[in-house]
Amino acid sequence: MDRGRINDNFVARVSRDTDYGTSVRILITSAPIPGGRRYVVMPPTFEAKTVEPGEFVEDATFTFEMDLAQSLFNALWEIGVRPSEPQRDHGGELAALRFHLEDMRRLVFKDANGTVTPLRPAS
Repeated sequence: MDRGRINDNFVARVSRDTDYGTSVRILITSAPIPGGRRYVVMPPTFEAKTVEPGEFVEDATFTFEMDLAQSLFNALWEIGVRPSEPQRDHGGELAALRFHLEDMRRLVFKDANGTVTPLRPAS
């Protein structure tokens, strides 16, 4: 493996820590290799650096391949970790879903004359 990159043969395993569930434990491990052994990513050593305004920061703290990032996200979701605020509809999926549902309502709720019957009685 080159300088901190983790390839798609690794997965994240996540659990709540035993200290009242207030922290999360993350283990990144490979699929078994010959002999039944595995690679395990060891805890990083964090070093803080003061950055001056306008100074370029060359390296990211972490870089994950998309498969591992998805594995980590899925594992966190499974133990109840959710985004702290509602997420925007970046790809327009919500709008597309609304249009699709409206189309389905038109197909399902048409009467014999082709008139769409409302889902709720008009008040």
